[in-house]
Amino acid sequence: FSIEDAKSLLIENIRFKWCDGLVSTESIRIPQDNNVYSLILYCDRLDLARLLKQLGAFHAEGKGTLNGRIPVMYSNGNISFKNGFLFSTPGSGGKVVIENTDMITAGIPIDTPQFSQLDLAREALKDFDYKWAKLVFNTFEDTLYVNMELDGKPARFLPFEYKKEFGGFIRVDAS
Repeated sequence: FSIEDAKSLLIENIRFKWCDGLVSTESIRIPQDNNVYSLILYCDRLDLARLLKQLGAFHAEGKGTLNGRIPVMYSNGNISFKNGFLFSTPGSGGKVVIENTDMITAGIPIDTPQFSQLDLAREALKDFDYKWAKLVFNTFEDTLYVNMELDGKPARFLPFEYKKEFGGFIRVDAS
């Protein structure tokens, strides 16, 4: 950093460890004229399972790392994200084991097609081998939206069977 005058500070780079990876930033001047602070977090080899745990949505285990950038804006006491993304290293997939997946189907009636689709996804995420993963971060008002995309397949057979007359998958006895 450098002190430019008695009222301003230029931070040239911030670097810290997070989720077993490294995060760095570009330069930022404090204070800003309009009191709005923008910076981009450049993320390198963040552990996917640790990141999912920190987001608080799931308890996750497994291997795999993510890279990308997350633009962050601070204004009037509010932090927001716009089009932040993290993606897995091309050619090196991983495994994700997500527990406490009941929240995926919470509030959806059991006898609906939507429940069956989400129940299948919930079961698949309990042990999933992926070729690539991508997380996207955005905020709207005071809500953080994290969209996770995985390309891969479940590590084991799932207790579901396709029923033509139903037009989808239904849960069956695992035996």
